[in-house]
Amino acid sequence: MKKLFLYILAFFACSQILFSAEVDFFTDGTFIVPAGVTAITVHVWGGGGG
Repeated sequence: MKKLFLYILAFFACSQILFSAEVDFFTDGTFIVPAGVTAITVHVWGGGGG
C-alpha cells in the first residue's frame, strides 16, 4: 500500500512538468483558457506602447 502511495505521489509531482505548455503571443488578442487549467503563470517583457 505504501508503494502505491509513493507511485501516485510521484505521478502528481511529475504531472506539472509533463503536462505544461509554453505559448508566445506577439499581437493583441484574447486567450481562452482550456478546460481543466487551474493556474496560469505570466512573464511579460517590454512596454508595447503604441
